[in-house]
Amino acid sequence: MPSASDNIAVKAPMCGKVLDMAEAAESELYDDWACYFFSDRCRERFSKSPSSFTRSYQKLTDN
Repeated sequence: MPSASDNIAVKAPMCGKVLDMAEAAESELYDDWACYFFSDRCRERFSKSPSSFTRSYQKLTDN
């Protein structure tokens, strides 16, 4: 798994906005996915019902 210092762009599962891993306020591992969040509040909300947010979650990659 990449480290937070790798500056990889990911999509936040709560709002769908793109952020760099290194700038994420929080992260959480869910079903072998590292999910990144803009705030602790978003992570807490995600933790209560992760499957309702991960349907549209995808990592953005360079092609």
